[in-house]
Amino acid sequence: MRTVLLRIPFLVAVTAGGAFAQNSDLGLMIGVAHVVNGFTSTTPSSTIDSGFQFVELANTTTSSGTVSAGGQINFAIQLRQNPHLYFELPLHITGASSGTVSNGVSIGSTSAIFYFTPGLRWNFRPTARVSIYGAGGFGPVISAMSAGLASNGVSSASSRVHATAAFEYGLGLDFRLTRLVSLRTEAREAASIGEVNFRHRNDFFTAGVGLHF
Repeated sequence: MRTVLLRIPFLVAVTAGGAFAQNSDLGLMIGVAHVVNGFTSTTPSSTIDSGFQFVELANTTTSSGTVSAGGQINFAIQLRQNPHLYFELPLHITGASSGTVSNGVSIGSTSAIFYFTPGLRWNFRPTARVSIYGAGGFGPVISAMSAGLASNGVSSASSRVHATAAFEYGLGLDFRLTRLVSLRTEAREAASIGEVNFRHRNDFFTAGVGLHF
């Protein structure tokens, strides 16, 4: 009788562990990011605003794009078993360096961009090992930029840390190698919103591993 009573807590722990196993995962991804920065002027002026708003020319828009390294750390918690719905906390990180010449104005910039966009992920599982998923979220984006401008004999350099809102969405493929480890690849787009004179967009193409627990 005593032996049976001692086994009860052990059986409860094993049963609970099995019931809640595989309900979370951690994605570690690296790859490339296509970064597009846009500078829009609104009124003619001879001043330059902190490297983000260049208004030397009136009513003109300058954009630049570059391909650089990018990465993602993504922790997700399963909300529903069927359908397979997750709440995820993705952090996208990328850096870029670019130069642009437009209408006699030369602009050079370097930047580091951090997107944190909590949201939902829905997994479709055609087989036991393969998951195809779509995801989307909304949250803050922080940009750290250094920029320089030269035009008509006038030059200026400045730096700025800027925060605004952003949204992101994308598709991914997860292939389970073992019960705990999978290979994962994704394509996502993240874009800032709410900023009139400076906006940026990142297209992420990453691959890595998923750790399931």
